[in-house]
Amino acid sequence: MAAGASPSRRLEDLVLVHAARAICGRAPMPDAEDDVLSAIYEPLDAATAVYGHIHRPYARTLTRLTVANSGSAGMPWDGDPRASYLLIEDGHPA
Repeated sequence: MAAGASPSRRLEDLVLVHAARAICGRAPMPDAEDDVLSAIYEPLDAATAVYGHIHRPYARTLTRLTVANSGSAGMPWDGDPRASYLLIEDGHPA
């Protein structure tokens, strides 16, 4: 793993990382511009990129990939105290 890279797990065409790959400890918010998400997650070479860190669930389909945040089961930052999580079906957010 390169210095500053976030650890990742891959399953076929889906990759899971904690934060932004090249900026360990930082991750884009749900309202980030599409080009920002693309610049961060397209280099992972996967159809679907899922990350954590921000504790705010969302999924967005871009031109070349789908980016999603897995949410939070213990410290949600979206104003909803209930646990949230991401379901994946056939390699895509359900």
